[in-house]
Amino acid sequence: MITIDQQACVKCGQCAQLCVMNAISRTPQGTYAPNGRSCINCGHCFAVCPVKAVDMDVDTREVLEYEPGRFMLDEDELLDFIRYRRSVRRYTPRKLSREQIEKILQAGRYSATGSNAQTVEYIVLDETLEAFKADVWRSLHRFGVEHDRPDLIRRAEDYQNGIEEKDTLFYGGQQAILVIARSEIDGGIAAGNMELMAYAMGLGVLYCGFAVHGVKHSQQLQQMLGLNDRRKLIACMVVGRPNVVFQRTVPRKPVNVQWM
Repeated sequence: MITIDQQACVKCGQCAQLCVMNAISRTPQGTYAPNGRSCINCGHCFAVCPVKAVDMDVDTREVLEYEPGRFMLDEDELLDFIRYRRSVRRYTPRKLSREQIEKILQAGRYSATGSNAQTVEYIVLDETLEAFKADVWRSLHRFGVEHDRPDLIRRAEDYQNGIEEKDTLFYGGQQAILVIARSEIDGGIAAGNMELMAYAMGLGVLYCGFAVHGVKHSQQLQQMLGLNDRRKLIACMVVGRPNVVFQRTVPRKPVNVQWM
């Protein structure tokens, strides 16, 4: 919930205008105050108030004041940055530090969520990565047998027999981040922002769809991760130090858009 300092309020009304829940109303004195309606703590009123009259019942020590040079990016540079990103399938053996992974997670933490739910969770696979990989391959092998997928059967057996020429699941990545959420959109937005943060740090990311598929078809893995209808695995992000330098961007199909 929020409070508004009535002595400090300058009666501009911006807080009420931005409140999606209509939880702020004008008082007879012309100031603005919470009206008792439900508040989702989105913070819009806190962020827009020009005199800091709005306070929230959460820890605000991390709050940053607006600085145009600090918070704005050049649009063409950002687009070029996005155009250059590639899925990385070749990593050095050196692991990321805990501090580096925590910075990537901060990008997920500050991502938008529907109704400000902020329910996206993360599991960092580090020491348990090899055991997780083995369980995923067992699940994929079983799926391949049941659905006549000789490609999956071969890859899984190559792994299990130790004869695969290269790691065709995590491609040498030593760590991974599992993104867990009730909403696929919320989890996807967080994963996308985390990917951009990793690339801004000079790191690489691979969305491992096969790992998500393996978990989906393994009750053992789902139980281990505590998954259910409210906690779904949205993405498995392999993270690491890339052992490759891409020399250029890659062509893409034209935008498929309808102007209505």
